[in-house]
Amino acid sequence: MKKYAFLFLLCLVGMTAQAQTSLEDIDKGWAKKPINNVVNGSLGIMLERFDQTWPTWMGTAIRDAMEKGESKVVLNEETELTVTIDSKNGYVEVSDAGTDGESMSACYWNRSNGHKLLAINDGYFRGEQAVMTESTGITFYKYDNATRKLNLTYEAELGVDINMPSGTTGVTYELPRQGKTMIINCHTAAGKTPNRYTWNGSKFVKEK
Repeated sequence: MKKYAFLFLLCLVGMTAQAQTSLEDIDKGWAKKPINNVVNGSLGIMLERFDQTWPTWMGTAIRDAMEKGESKVVLNEETELTVTIDSKNGYVEVSDAGTDGESMSACYWNRSNGHKLLAINDGYFRGEQAVMTESTGITFYKYDNATRKLNLTYEAELGVDINMPSGTTGVTYELPRQGKTMIINCHTAAGKTPNRYTWNGSKFVKEK
């Protein structure tokens, strides 16, 4: 994303640089910082508590659109930087047309025990190619109705095991706007290899 577009966004949401958290800081600290006082398992409330714990310009833009009841907000027409809110399907995202910058998407799945599984997907991109950094990826939280907490959960605990092809330069996650299948793409010079994982209520099952 171009520098002026980023500055435009900061002005739009009324945030200062000091109030933001880098993706590197989130990656280093999310496992050490629990998220409490989540009053319910709605997507809006879960995202609000996540953003209050780990504030980013992307999370703020999503919350602002949700609070205003907007389904689509174009933040920058030139780069097509857009906030999409699909409340019916429990999905949100901030993305652009493929310029250099950050993106974020989030969704939740219902768990068979009546609780929720929240996924926050963020990362850095150069055009459509993922950049391999330790802070590029996905964060899972299990929401517990009784304790009202978002409990961190690792991919391996949910049945996700990625076999990266030789020469993998990056990994991107496609959260489902509809349905229950998440796609994890391994990028190489030859293209991308998709790995499909479908949620069954307690874990992800990889399609053969």
